[in-house]
Amino acid sequence: MKPFHPNRNMDTIERTVPGGTVTEIERGDLLKIVDEGCATQRRLRKVSLEQRLDTIHRLGRQWERRISSGDLDRVAEALSSSTGYARSLMDIEMSLVSKVMDQKDIYRNLECLLIGGAASVDNFTGMGGGESIRHMPAGPALIVASGNSVIPTLIPTIISLVTGNATILKPSMANYDAVLEALAPLSGMEDEASKAMAAALTVTYLGHDSPGLEALLTQAHLGVVNFWGGGQGRDAVTAMVARNPWHPRLFVNGPLTGVAVIGTRHPPGSAEALARNMVLYDQQLCSSPTLALFIGDLSDALEFADDVAVALDRIGSGARIGVSDDHLFVLNSVRKVMLYQGAHVLASQDGENPWTLAVSERPALDQAVTSFPMFGIHARRRFLEIVVGSMDDVPAAVANMPHRNGFHGIDGVQTIGMAMDLKDSTALAEDLLDHGVFRIVPLEDMYMRGAAEPYDGIGLASLFTYAVYRRDSPLGDQR
Repeated sequence: MKPFHPNRNMDTIERTVPGGTVTEIERGDLLKIVDEGCATQRRLRKVSLEQRLDTIHRLGRQWERRISSGDLDRVAEALSSSTGYARSLMDIEMSLVSKVMDQKDIYRNLECLLIGGAASVDNFTGMGGGESIRHMPAGPALIVASGNSVIPTLIPTIISLVTGNATILKPSMANYDAVLEALAPLSGMEDEASKAMAAALTVTYLGHDSPGLEALLTQAHLGVVNFWGGGQGRDAVTAMVARNPWHPRLFVNGPLTGVAVIGTRHPPGSAEALARNMVLYDQQLCSSPTLALFIGDLSDALEFADDVAVALDRIGSGARIGVSDDHLFVLNSVRKVMLYQGAHVLASQDGENPWTLAVSERPALDQAVTSFPMFGIHARRRFLEIVVGSMDDVPAAVANMPHRNGFHGIDGVQTIGMAMDLKDSTALAEDLLDHGVFRIVPLEDMYMRGAAEPYDGIGLASLFTYAVYRRDSPLGDQR
């Protein structure tokens, strides 16, 4: 787990952390990288946005070629081992990396989410009335990334780089090698744009108790800190940033989850879509459905659950996971508790595809988690309660999720996956607007992000830039 940084002569230290021994860039050199950040950003600013996007795009094409040749098979295998996800799921994850690096998609993101559009990264862009705007890098930026997926680590890093920031990325131990494989080829590109971007990027693991991480958060002249995660880690980072005399902006992408809403008149393939989203990443993404709400009566919901069960058997058997005997004991115990609570429980008999569906008219999950606290949201895999009710029940159910024992640890609902007719989904979307959801999308691909989407309610390009406003004439002279 070697760091990637522009100056190969920097000092590193080896530290023992839970999970093994890691190599970190030494505290003083990390502070030096930040101190040199403004000069690094001035150099990068001489590279046009078009050149930066082309550089990232070429990284993506190189990644595709390496996948095709089998050169990244060992990375996918290691990622499967470190995350616990099935190898077939990691192959899907790896295939999406080049999509994150697509220059047209990144450009569209900037064009839609920055005032003045993508052109405002390079130049003042007119807004009419003699007014114009330009977006400058807000960094140096520190990104403390999550470990449940490679893609959410690469997205802010790439946006930070293309908007011109000196960027320090701290991946997790679980995805470190894959992230480095995606970004390190920058150092082998010989054109000036690539060299400037490589010089702007530092990748290093930093343990939670690392002196280097503490120094960055409390002392370094950073402009932006982007933290992914929750719990004690978030509390510690927030407290340390508050002590920093340079007052960097802090944005936290906290733990969120998804809800599937299925109407009686749902589109064909909805059961298959729900099963696929349950298996993908074993419901550990912020967009993953961890609760389903069925609009209709119990008999229709049970018929729908039967279809989901068939799809889970087929899809899950192609993405087998290893679970311990202890986990299977707890899972079977939870199933029994929910049966006693009146839920109709459908369950797999395959220990390597241990899916569970519980259909109920009154939520039974909270009591099960009270009895078995170790079965919290982050421990559940391919497990879903389908609660039957009316359209009027949906907003309250979504708003109440962070306060339920069965969903302890989440900040709220990020994604609503809809499977109903357009008229009903339009009305329901309006009713959900007051409850903090960030995405309302079709159930079919609730895990996929559009190129122009904000991330948890904010455009990352806005996070990593600040806007400079220019006006060429007094306001009184405008007509």
